[in-house]
Amino acid sequence: MRLYSAIDPRGEGEFICFGEQEAALVLGDLTLAKHHKTRVQERLAEIEKHIPMEIEPAAPKRNKTLIKNLKLAPDLETAFDKEKIRALKMDDADLIDARTGRRLGKSGLAKKRQEKKAKASESDSARTHDIEDIHSFKRQLNDLSPNRFTKRIKRTVNKVGRHCLESRKSGHKACSGVPEHVVQVLEHTQRHPVPLYKATDRTLRLSPFGLSLAQLPKAWRRHLFEDCLEIDADSIQLALAAALWDLPTLQGILSTCTASEQTWWDVLHDYLEQAFPQADLGNNRAPTKAICKTMTYSMVFGMSERNLRRLTITRGSKAGKARFKSLRTDVRKHFGVENVETVTNRILAHPAFQELLKARKELFRAIRRDRGIRDGFGRWIPLRTQNADEPRNVSSMLSDYMQAAEMMAMLPVGKEALGNSTMLLYLWQHDGITVRPKKTDRPSRYRKTLTTLQSAFQKGLKDVEDAFGCKTSIQTQLSVDYCPSAVSDAFG
Repeated sequence: MRLYSAIDPRGEGEFICFGEQEAALVLGDLTLAKHHKTRVQERLAEIEKHIPMEIEPAAPKRNKTLIKNLKLAPDLETAFDKEKIRALKMDDADLIDARTGRRLGKSGLAKKRQEKKAKASESDSARTHDIEDIHSFKRQLNDLSPNRFTKRIKRTVNKVGRHCLESRKSGHKACSGVPEHVVQVLEHTQRHPVPLYKATDRTLRLSPFGLSLAQLPKAWRRHLFEDCLEIDADSIQLALAAALWDLPTLQGILSTCTASEQTWWDVLHDYLEQAFPQADLGNNRAPTKAICKTMTYSMVFGMSERNLRRLTITRGSKAGKARFKSLRTDVRKHFGVENVETVTNRILAHPAFQELLKARKELFRAIRRDRGIRDGFGRWIPLRTQNADEPRNVSSMLSDYMQAAEMMAMLPVGKEALGNSTMLLYLWQHDGITVRPKKTDRPSRYRKTLTTLQSAFQKGLKDVEDAFGCKTSIQTQLSVDYCPSAVSDAFG
């Protein structure tokens, strides 16, 4: 019988999960687990007659049991320890199927990677191909060498993921606090390490194709790229709206923020703190930022005013609807209110939001009048498409229009990071990138990387201002979201 150690998520030490897979191993026929014919409790009762142990039933609806304080004979204990070490520290050359725990071969791996890259290319719309700069940039991203990523993936899997991946054969769905999505990404990127990107019919944005390192939450990206800079543009969509829609009130606020240490989110937090003194928002700014960020970007991307006030979406994926439901719960809890509209109405009453709403209505009227809108790349976005199955509405067109402007601003940053011989680009994230200087021996190299990319960003902003004939400059800047702790002093 083979047993695998796992860490008890409740922090009570080590246990062994005994379920259908383990019972099938005892019986010597793995197909029994597939057909649910293992009789787990009977098998466990037989083992308990010969080996002292404590048994604790696992969660209901799971045919599993937790074995604690297992007392093995000394020679078996030694064998078990060796097996545990082997499971946690497998050879780096091996790939692991986290659903079966088996080692995977590498035969045909290069071919499969090429096939996935081809699918990413096929998913592009013809309209994206018309803009050679974007199409060329995407090709360069998708052609990055796997060697740039494989060691990082292996190191991360060994440190925090391999234990989880191995223990999956025992049936754990969330081992050691690792989210299921993270596990899936780590599994997939062992075979397909290069993040691939695609464009869609609706927008010029380059989005991850399939499972990708670019989809990892920030905390996990930071662990994976611990020696890198993650750089993004401060409130870029808001800054673009202020300049493109000619909003003096918002421009003034953003100009003040750019000249100080304050952000747009700080401005809204202070505003809401005065409006809801009983909520005691204090220094806990993260929940307020999450709520205001959703409101801000939903506004810029065309969400109806009714849905903005209700914090809801009537269309979209189940995940999207669940996210808004969770956000409504957070609003009630964070502000101590029963009705979320008490908060959203106050946010929309802010002078900058009132200015945004008014300008957006005028833009919607212009789109309907002209039957379309032209973006900064010169594309005409028609109100009605030739494909009757893909009707357009003014909200989705506004999103397309604004995301094209964002792409124009960020494109020089991405091209500089790819073409500059002193740095390495790892991830593209719409309004930011993950990058590292080739030589990391001095903090000054990180600082130079940032200033070089900031110069490229200023060029991108100038391109947008010229393309749209902006009356004022775009009030945003490229800043460091996180960096290695050893070089943090280089960024103040």
